[in-house]
Amino acid sequence: MRNKKSWPWWEAFFLSLIVVFGGWLRFRHLEEPNAYVFDEVYHVPTIKLIMKNDPQAYEWWHGELEEEVESGAYIDWLHPPLAKLITAASLKIFGVQSWAWRAPSAFVGALLIIVGFAFAKTLWPKARWAPLIAALLFATDGVAIAQSRLAMNDIFVTFFITLSVWFYYLYQKKSANNSWLLLTAFTAGLAAATKWSGFLLGLFFLIWEVYRLTQKKTSFAHALKFLSITACAICMIYLLSYWQLFTQHDFGHFLGLEKQVWRYQTRLEAQHPYSAAAWQWPFAWQPIYLYANPQTGEQLWSQPFYPFWYLGLFCLLATAWRTFKDKRKTPSTLFLLGAYLCFWLPWCFSPRIMFLHHYLPALTFVWLLTAKYLDVRAT
Repeated sequence: MRNKKSWPWWEAFFLSLIVVFGGWLRFRHLEEPNAYVFDEVYHVPTIKLIMKNDPQAYEWWHGELEEEVESGAYIDWLHPPLAKLITAASLKIFGVQSWAWRAPSAFVGALLIIVGFAFAKTLWPKARWAPLIAALLFATDGVAIAQSRLAMNDIFVTFFITLSVWFYYLYQKKSANNSWLLLTAFTAGLAAATKWSGFLLGLFFLIWEVYRLTQKKTSFAHALKFLSITACAICMIYLLSYWQLFTQHDFGHFLGLEKQVWRYQTRLEAQHPYSAAAWQWPFAWQPIYLYANPQTGEQLWSQPFYPFWYLGLFCLLATAWRTFKDKRKTPSTLFLLGAYLCFWLPWCFSPRIMFLHHYLPALTFVWLLTAKYLDVRAT
């Protein structure tokens, strides 16, 4: 007798095509250009210092690096070090070359396609096309592709945030299973250890647990347990990501570094011709000019595939309208809308300079909502 729960061959086939295509977009000519692109001018020199166990990587008072004077590089002490530690390991293995410092981002960007498919499959197990639509949107978005081809931390934090939210959904679905709780907490810690925006996971978890309490879908004891374990994991993994700093400096230096990061995030008055306020991100009005080759005239931009981007915006607004108009709320839709707002709305109140790629964590939930909207079986 045929097992009805077996994975359909056609779904596996099309997913494989999408992942291969998405991987090709990310890895093709990854070594080009053999120069720093956009914020690689900060990240890569710092990664090299981390690889050499140089304490300068965690010191904020240095000016332009003497060994990088031609590129005008500075140290990136602004962000937690997890993504840089991963990339430093790649340089150790493959050597100091442009392909090696971008390969981890490309690999994580390709993995994100699979996570998007699996997340959609969990949300709507009976849907025929929604998981594949989600995978296609994850694979072809121009901003995601661009960030997957740069040695920056945005694709990493997007991956860990999406993974943690997926595990959190599974934790609720599996009747508060402790294994999913630990995976949720662990990946939330990885997100926070990659970029401060990863801490927004804590905000989302808190809001959603309060919502579940009001709907009597959890008990106060279970909510407190989940939030306590997750908060402890986030703090512990964040501290552990600085293990190299603690072998070179004392705890007072760490506190001083965090204070400098906070000052930068809240007091920096800077301008950039390609910066964009958070309210502009859903419209993608300001793509980012990344690099130009003076010899060939070739240019690199970080910009979306606009037909899919505006389709996503329409589906987001239409889904939000339907959800709040209909008295019967679809749990998965509310969950995704809540996640989207938690990873986009706080940026609207941020005083720092911002760019379109900061929208990536919230954008993953737009892709999932779009997949649901386009597949009538996704309920």
